[in-house]
Amino acid sequence: MRALTITLLLTSGATWTGQAWWDVPTDSDTTAEVRGVLVPRLREHHRDVRAHKAHLRHLAAQEAQEAAPVAPVAAYSGGCLTSDQVAAYARSAGFPEWAIPTMVAYAYRESHFCPGAINGTSGACGLWQANPCYGGAAWLAPGTNAAIAFQKFSAPYPGGGYYGFHPWGGATVASIR
Repeated sequence: MRALTITLLLTSGATWTGQAWWDVPTDSDTTAEVRGVLVPRLREHHRDVRAHKAHLRHLAAQEAQEAAPVAPVAAYSGGCLTSDQVAAYARSAGFPEWAIPTMVAYAYRESHFCPGAINGTSGACGLWQANPCYGGAAWLAPGTNAAIAFQKFSAPYPGGGYYGFHPWGGATVASIR
């Protein structure tokens, strides 16, 4: 173990200087040798910290959504819905407000706001075309289909962050706030 004074150039352009104890070879005296050991470790640590912070933001968002009162959604009486009704189902499922307009657009693209839509080729069903559609008619209910869409949206993505809009052809998201 060696005590090293490290100066880091942050992405913001600022610098940070501090002391750290690192397990580097005791015969490593050149900057290049120390850098070869430290830089990969610092990068790995930075990735871990970013992933942890994203997870904490996700948990905080879940807590806030659970605590926030959700306006009741009118019972589904059949037929196609309006964009406002689709937005209400998305909200009640837990989608963050910033994602509602995009999810309404995906629902229109996928089903034209008709909860009973079933894709004859893939078997996907409902407003957001849940695929595979294991739940049959139960998954066609707008509230159930919205809840399934939210589960897909908020599932952890293998590369970090969350699936976000990825299941509908969009981008993954770094955090869900």
